[in-house]
Amino acid sequence: MAATRGRFEGEPAARAVIAGRRVAWVARGGSTGGSPGGGSAAAVALEALRARIEADPASLEDAARGGAALALVPFEACAAEGGPPAPVLAVSVGDAVVRGVPTAARATVTGRAPERAGVTEAQVGGGFARAMAAAGLDVLVVSGTGPAARIRLLAEAPPAVEALGDVPAERGIPERAAALLAEGECGLLVGPGADLGLSFANVASVDGPRDRAPSYVGRGGLGATFARAGVVAIVAEGEGAAPVPGGDDPGLLALLRRSPRLAARAAEGTLELGAHRAARDLAAEARGRSRERHGCRGCPTPCGWVFDLPGGRAVGGRFSALRAALGGGDAMAFVERCNALGVDAVAAAEVLGGAPPGDLLDPGSPARERAAARTTPRGAARPDVAVPGDLAAAVGVAVSARGPEPLRSLSVFGLAPASAGAVVAPLPWSDGADPAADAGTLARWHECFAAALDVVGFCAFSGAGLLADGVATPAELADRLAPIRTPAPVWSARQGGDPAAAMLDAGASHLARHARLGGGRGARDAAADSAGEAPLVRAIEAYGRAAAVQFTSGAGASGAGASAAEPGPGRGASDREGRAAPPRIGLRATGFLAERLAGAGEREVVIEVAAATPADAVHA
Repeated sequence: MAATRGRFEGEPAARAVIAGRRVAWVARGGSTGGSPGGGSAAAVALEALRARIEADPASLEDAARGGAALALVPFEACAAEGGPPAPVLAVSVGDAVVRGVPTAARATVTGRAPERAGVTEAQVGGGFARAMAAAGLDVLVVSGTGPAARIRLLAEAPPAVEALGDVPAERGIPERAAALLAEGECGLLVGPGADLGLSFANVASVDGPRDRAPSYVGRGGLGATFARAGVVAIVAEGEGAAPVPGGDDPGLLALLRRSPRLAARAAEGTLELGAHRAARDLAAEARGRSRERHGCRGCPTPCGWVFDLPGGRAVGGRFSALRAALGGGDAMAFVERCNALGVDAVAAAEVLGGAPPGDLLDPGSPARERAAARTTPRGAARPDVAVPGDLAAAVGVAVSARGPEPLRSLSVFGLAPASAGAVVAPLPWSDGADPAADAGTLARWHECFAAALDVVGFCAFSGAGLLADGVATPAELADRLAPIRTPAPVWSARQGGDPAAAMLDAGASHLARHARLGGGRGARDAAADSAGEAPLVRAIEAYGRAAAVQFTSGAGASGAGASAAEPGPGRGASDREGRAAPPRIGLRATGFLAERLAGAGEREVVIEVAAATPADAVHA
């Protein structure tokens, strides 16, 4: 697999500053999508995007927020007269990533995935996000298609599109990393699964040519989206973003260390496997073979696991991929092989039916035929709720405009009804009198919260842990994460200066754009599809009512009329150094712990505990 340093002739790249953000465009094939004007296709595309953004106040505001919010704008702007060409994919880093905020180190991949409705976006860890920020870019957009190529991000210059020769199908992610990455480089790579057009191909985030446990993201086949553009790798060099005034926040690091939920998640990894015996056996084996933890740069509570395999090999594992392989032999070896092929392990397990992953490379194998015939309707692939009985998560699965995955951090949130009302205000809350309605409200609030954190690039699990443990209020967290590299203070200037309300408003705006682009089904359709499941229907209807509420000043999202200095019930105030006042903590237990606390057969229990510190609440 030879690479040339020269650009493809007629495939220009350009970069510009739009709404205070640094955007690069690669126009594969040189297509302008019919946009008028002179100059290169990429430069024309950027000017068309700028014109559409400056003509629309909502787009200008989203663009100024940067990250995933800006990356989504061209997918809608391309439909307007004189708009830019339709993007195939975009990669972005949020404001918090560029500033080097602790546990903000994920890149967002955005594109139309073959197994999802609307525009899909997914966050992936590793060193690439910080390297992209070091290259001086907030967003990279790719349009058109072309032969296999590597896109190299360059500091203060347009990206270089480098031709690759034939890419052998047997060369998996490790071999491609060794061939395409130099020492000190990080990259997003796709494997043979993408080359073969498999609808469940994923994307790997690889740190250097010898990374033994890259991070992966699939989410509906985004690897196939890369292949549609002819992109095999996007490469950047750099150890991290240059310091930005106001970006360093040691107080936030102290807050993260104080969260019992985040500490527990780091101790247990992401192996929330359920209560059946096979899962218990796999969890025990996983703990015995775990070699180290890994997580986003600067995170004091890393949640990823790295497992030892024979021959000095290693594999990173998360609960969903390992759970898919239960009963199918060595689950970790299965995940390792799927990772090397660049395919989602969950989907691969469904297609293979017990056959080895290598069968996907054999054109005559039954597994390959089943993979080729996979006809999952766009938008119909909705994963099961990880914790049975979690009604709020079930609402997210049914309704969310970005798909169900962003609602996974609800598993950390678990507030007791008495304390949740202060967090979700001004949305309606019954204090537990109507659990189904409260579940719908919580799903809507958390959907906006997670979207806002993904836009700035901060870990949604970390944000949920800080709020749920009372270590920080929504207003305090929002104030720390407010985008600062913008022409205007877009986070705090709105909603009467309430940073929490402005943060949630940013999330709601991002979700609204996703919905306009075909994401989600809407509360009415989802409720009709769920007929016969009365609690879920009630929860979805409550979600719809909550979605109609604006996050306005007055009773802001930091509490019903409560300020950061006067937190609502159950919330612990904290200062900029992370000192917390005595809270009452709502503890939500699932799986094994719920059975121990509430008796056999119980899958979930919520209790509220009085404690001097959040850590004491866990031990109470």
